[in-house]
Amino acid sequence: MSIQINPIFDDGSPIEFDLHGGTPVLNESLALAELADQIGVQALDDFDEYAHVPVPPDFDGSPDDLYAGQTAGWFDPQDGLRSIDALLGAVEKNPDCLESEMLEDVMWSLQQLRAALELALARGTRFHFSVF
Repeated sequence: MSIQINPIFDDGSPIEFDLHGGTPVLNESLALAELADQIGVQALDDFDEYAHVPVPPDFDGSPDDLYAGQTAGWFDPQDGLRSIDALLGAVEKNPDCLESEMLEDVMWSLQQLRAALELALARGTRFHFSVF
């Protein structure tokens, strides 16, 4: 099993989507963050469960040490949808804006994450992304 980005819902409800496609999004997270910055939306990393935890400049320990005792952050699915829709739209208009050998996989993964956030919105629950 590979490491991937996964949406988690605040209400603890299960996610019934094939999210194994989250690996291409994670692999392209730097390029997607640059694209998000260029088009003026939040990067997907901003929705990470511990995005609010400051990392000291000299920190060289385990992420588990950094996050120990921290409370996960939760986000409105509309904010995540805004970012995903903008990323999808930018890549659909200009596929060359994301130089990825896995472009189709990245787009599919973004669409799966979008579907999960639509579900969170319909359920009235918040979300965050977690990497595992």
